[in-house]
Amino acid sequence: MLHDAEHRPTAYLRQRVKDLVVAGIPQQTIARIVGMSVNTLAKYYDKELHDSEPDMIRQVAEVAVQKALSGNDKMLQFVLSRKGTKYGWVDKQVIESMTDSKELDELKRKLEEFESKHDKDY
Repeated sequence: MLHDAEHRPTAYLRQRVKDLVVAGIPQQTIARIVGMSVNTLAKYYDKELHDSEPDMIRQVAEVAVQKALSGNDKMLQFVLSRKGTKYGWVDKQVIESMTDSKELDELKRKLEEFESKHDKDY
């Protein structure tokens, strides 16, 4: 292991630490993998330790939004279900049935009965 006074961060080590943080590896294990003490890791790679995961989440969110904007139905629904509620988006589940009208009427009656007993949250 290098002593703190001898350590010089490199672009490769910074990227390696970022990759390990994003992978969910604990700091003690990261230090062992890259060959330094936990104190040296914390001193020289504080930004990578604290910013890597939020940066990755931001990048993934940007991809999700771009896919939604390009017309990907699943991603559109996902983004709206996470971010659209504060703008009035309501995610409702639609159930289609190939039953006859008698069964459908019975299901509607049961749904109305259920809704009258419980507060609606939609």
